[in-house]
Amino acid sequence: MPLEFRGFGINFNWKLWRKHLMIYFAHCIFVIFSLLMERRVR
Repeated sequence: MPLEFRGFGINFNWKLWRKHLMIYFAHCIFVIFSLLMERRVR
């Protein structure tokens, strides 16, 4: 996420930014959860 586009795009494409943030957040949760489950199994 480029810093110079943050203030410009947050109001113009709020729904698009929110969708990308939700996908990124869900991906991070999935990676952390899979790592925890893998560590718990072993």
